[in-house]
Amino acid sequence: RPWLERAGIDPAAVREVAPAWRPPVYADRAVSFEAPAGEAGVVRVEAASFGGRPVWFEVVEPGARPRHVPAGDGAETTVFFWLIGLFYVVVAVLAVVLARRNLRLGRGDRRGALRVAAFVFVVDFLGWAIAAPHSASLVELLSLLEGAAFSTLAAMLVYLAYLALEPIVRRRWPQRLVSWTRLLSGDLADPMVGRDVLWGVLAGAAMGAVALGRNAAASASLGSPVPLHAASPPTFEGWRGLLLQLSGTVVSALVVALTSTVFVVLLYAVLRRRWLAALAFWLLFSLVLVVGNVPAPATVVLSAAAAGIWTLALVRGGLLTMAVTHAVFFFGLYFPWTLDPGAWYLRATVVAAGLTVALAVYGAVVAAGGRHALAGWLPEEG
Repeated sequence: RPWLERAGIDPAAVREVAPAWRPPVYADRAVSFEAPAGEAGVVRVEAASFGGRPVWFEVVEPGARPRHVPAGDGAETTVFFWLIGLFYVVVAVLAVVLARRNLRLGRGDRRGALRVAAFVFVVDFLGWAIAAPHSASLVELLSLLEGAAFSTLAAMLVYLAYLALEPIVRRRWPQRLVSWTRLLSGDLADPMVGRDVLWGVLAGAAMGAVALGRNAAASASLGSPVPLHAASPPTFEGWRGLLLQLSGTVVSALVVALTSTVFVVLLYAVLRRRWLAALAFWLLFSLVLVVGNVPAPATVVLSAAAAGIWTLALVRGGLLTMAVTHAVFFFGLYFPWTLDPGAWYLRATVVAAGLTVALAVYGAVVAAGGRHALAGWLPEEG
């Protein structure tokens, strides 16, 4: 009622209706009202709250189209998620087949695969341990088993994908694994590691900028504004939620980088040409992005541009560049950003911006000076 009065609307004259717009922020309750607006007809009031506190209030002009469409609505969204699911099924089957073959032939960096898989398990499980609710009951044991199961599944997928692609990439595209291998061996001061991290930051920032432009183009096509960001709900839930999102970002960066590489290896095995495999990957990725967005010339072009940046990071940068690209892209699109020092979610902006800048500075410094640039910061050898 106080919010309606502040908007100049008589609370006694409103009529509650079913919400038509999705709140742009995380909320546990949404309400919608219609109120008379004189000659303008009827205005719509959309509002939402979280934990009993208002988090969104908006007066919608007559004739405005809903811009916050509930997730999962529409044939485009359904097709998009089916395509993503099919992609991961194909990659998982291929990874199992290739990994089994490489193990039988004694190929593959098992030690490196185990290191990466262990890292994924620890990061993912720690994210669960920090963010999940805990209690001294049987429910805690069930929650522990569930968290461990998902972390094990992610680790197994990474392990199989790494064993599947490492021998092939090392033989066909060895330069795409050099920086990754050196990082895995602990050489944090290698200039190639710094270079590929820096390229990943630039590619991730470019993909984020293109994605924002694509959302703006979709807004113009619909005739009503759409959210530029898709901030993940945990990023609004304090430090525990932020740590959960960070662990998920790290794990997804590794999983997406590895699975994308496995898929390109499959295309290369079929097409027998690197440039054809890269072109096919770009076309397929562009199709997926186009299907998942508003069909308009501008969004098609920008979706193709985003797919092109990702493909370039894949075929020219390598595994490390791809992982960093994915992480930085997630920092830009799935963490809330604000310049308001009083915003209650400012910490999420500081974390995302701080990590992006830290990666960029690290990459630039190491790429420029190598081990000498980090003298005094790294432990002495021997």
